[in-house]
Amino acid sequence: MNFYKENPALKFQLSHPLMEKIVALKERNYEDKDKYDYAPENFEDAIDSYDKILEIVGEICGEIIAANAEGVDHDGPQVINNRVKYAPGTQINHDTLAKAGLYGMSLPRQYGGLNFSMVPYVMEKEGKSAGEIMNDLNKKSGFLGISGLSSDSRDIEDGIKEGNERCILAQKMFVNSVIKYIAQYYVLLGHVDVIAFPKLFVKLPFT
Repeated sequence: MNFYKENPALKFQLSHPLMEKIVALKERNYEDKDKYDYAPENFEDAIDSYDKILEIVGEICGEIIAANAEGVDHDGPQVINNRVKYAPGTQINHDTLAKAGLYGMSLPRQYGGLNFSMVPYVMEKEGKSAGEIMNDLNKKSGFLGISGLSSDSRDIEDGIKEGNERCILAQKMFVNSVIKYIAQYYVLLGHVDVIAFPKLFVKLPFT
């Protein structure tokens, strides 16, 4: 059984219209082709690579991980002498994925990874199509993904007033991301004369 080859919807999504742009950005217009013999030379080469790797993933999922799933759920991990011991099936899954070189799928090539874009990476991890992934990123992440409540900052503010810990976390992460964004520009520019925010942003409860 191969979860990738036997699910045409997954394979079809590699031809999503956005993939060419996503891959070109991820591959920095394929500049690695002269540095690494396994780096793609163009979009078609990259998609062929994605397809072949996902076939390997699909086979591992269908033949090994799925077969071990019941045992993993039954046995579970244990803490022995302050160390976690995986269920036997989990250890087999881990060893198989490691030997296949799949743990570095999204890492840059200079660190020994495959430099995959996030779309096939999440397809591999979650078994979702590119369309489902884009929907998750655009409609189910951000404030909604963190708070579990809403993507509307006004709802997050209400949740904070009620002591909702996930809303408080969403606030802290948002503020931290703004601080890091400003800091990155400060380091690049060497100085900052003025920091201007939109009127709506200033009214947010997080500022």
